[in-house]
Parts: sequence; C-alpha cells; structure tokens
Amino acid sequence: MNIIFFHHYVAKTLFLCKRARPNIQTTVAFLGTRATCPEEDNNKKLKRLMEHLQKTEDIELTLEVDNLRTIKVVDR
Repeated sequence: MNIIFFHHYVAKTLFLCKRARPNIQTTVAFLGTRATCPEEDNNKKLKRLMEHLQKTEDIELTLEVDNLRTIKVVDR
C-alpha cells in the first residue's frame, strides 16, 4: 500500500469520525500520526478499520440531550 493511498483513506476516515462515527476517533487519531510514513503494521490497522466500518455500516448515530449543556452520543 503506498503513502498516497494510506493518506487518502486516513483523511476520509477523519471526516467520517468527526461527523458520523465518533466511536472510531481513537483509531483514526493514531493512524493520522502515521500518515506521512506508514509502516506495514499501520496498513494492517487501516485495513482492519475499513473492515469494521463495512461490517457496522448499519449502526445509527443517536444524539440525546439531558439538558441544554449536555449532549450524549449513543450507538444503537
């Protein structure tokens, strides 16, 4: 897997985790630190993340509000 491919998909997952999938934020943040020179292990982690996203594409993001100051993200 080349660097451009890796960087492209890390950027896509960064966009996705900020808008719809906060549950992948830790993994994407880690991969983002490796975007300039990914190693084989990082490629495996990206592949595993993509497989996870494919298997869980039907998970809905739900926002719940307790009061006007607290918003909770709930995976269902």
